[in-house]
Amino acid sequence: MEASLTRESVAQVIDPTSNLKYIPIEKNAPTSHSWWRFTDGEEFDTITLVIRNEHLGTIDTSCRKLKKVLQEIIDLANE
Repeated sequence: MEASLTRESVAQVIDPTSNLKYIPIEKNAPTSHSWWRFTDGEEFDTITLVIRNEHLGTIDTSCRKLKKVLQEIIDLANE
């Protein structure tokens, strides 16, 4: 299986309404706000998601797309 995760595909699943701020790897992440980042590399891809109280419940954990992305991550890890 070839990895198909991209920043755009992750954004559509994790933050489809753009409520969370995207913080690129080059910038320091805030310590008091919710944020996310996606970093891709030769060895691995990383999704970082920090949810503060004000955004609890804004991510639909029953979302089919979210489950698909998480399953894809699990499948890639099990290869």
